[in-house]
Amino acid sequence: MGILSLPSLANKVARQMLIAKKHPHIIVVDGCHNECAKKIVNDREIKYDAYINLEYDLNIKKAGPFTTFEYSDEDVVKVKDVIEEIIKRVSEGCGRK
Repeated sequence: MGILSLPSLANKVARQMLIAKKHPHIIVVDGCHNECAKKIVNDREIKYDAYINLEYDLNIKKAGPFTTFEYSDEDVVKVKDVIEEIIKRVSEGCGRK
């Protein structure tokens, strides 16, 4: 388990690209309707098990353009619960196709 650097994937940093292409399971998380993370991994032909958009899927809104999230403890728990459920599903063999 780990976190990949989205800017390094956007810039095709060789080490991060190799990790992303060889990692057995990836969850892509986007913070808003712009879907930047999804666009980058799709452009790099990186396969992923699941996609979560905090705005669309969990109704967590950004405070404004180019700002950090203003989020509640409830929001954090909501995201954690969804990610844990995805990890459980993937570990049971229902991951990538």
